[in-house]
Amino acid sequence: RSRLRLSRADWMIRHTDRSMTAIALECGFSDNAHLARTYKARFATSPSRSRRRRRPPQPGEMSQ
Repeated sequence: RSRLRLSRADWMIRHTDRSMTAIALECGFSDNAHLARTYKARFATSPSRSRRRRRPPQPGEMSQ
């Protein structure tokens, strides 16, 4: 059950712009901190880092 919740949260983190709190609550975690701890234990990275990796660089973020 926890694996299913985490899988859904991972998909939402990578494919939506919903807040981490909204994702945590929608996926059945008690709060954002619980999601972050569980996510990091499973994927060895934070949810916010995963989100930053999935989006293309924004203007001004590219190295020159």
